[in-house]
Amino acid sequence: QGTINDPVPKKKLNLKKEDEIKEYESKYIEFLQEMSDYIHSHGLELIWIPATGTRDATYLKNNSGIPTLAGYFDRVFVQLNYYQYNSQYTFNKLVEKIKWIYEESLSIEMEADCAVLEGKRGHCAECEYANNEPVYCNNAKCLERACDYISGILEAYWELFHRPPLSPETVVNRLFPHRAYYFGTDFKVVDKVRSKCPEW
Repeated sequence: QGTINDPVPKKKLNLKKEDEIKEYESKYIEFLQEMSDYIHSHGLELIWIPATGTRDATYLKNNSGIPTLAGYFDRVFVQLNYYQYNSQYTFNKLVEKIKWIYEESLSIEMEADCAVLEGKRGHCAECEYANNEPVYCNNAKCLERACDYISGILEAYWELFHRPPLSPETVVNRLFPHRAYYFGTDFKVVDKVRSKCPEW
């Protein structure tokens, strides 16, 4: 994800001294401010979709910098990467990350691809690979994994508010009125996912 608080880029750049780290952070912020000013001076919006990979909510709270940097963008849609990653990325971990996104006043990116379509392959956790290419996908399980984003939002709502259930559509729109969508290049993906979970 490459945010200023993420220790990975600092390690790659071999930044050890406090003054080197501060200089790196200063240049990073200066670049973001210049980019933001430039985009806005052209009457455009600046949108960021940071990937979180398999990082858990605790790591994101302590290291990501996403909430801090969000102020330079008009919208931030956090890419959870649950759809793409294997079974070590549990549903409970997804729910924790959804709660973190909500608590940080960020937005969410919903994810699916052509692997939800019968007989198609894509980049779903339920696909098997050979030489980094998908050779088989369990399309039904990929569809379930895409719909887990809705189930996760509903579970997060319950854990956050302990209120009687509202309609799924109301909950999704209340927590995340603005959403980004990744669906590959086939519009049928959206129809297929929404045929199983209409709130997606």
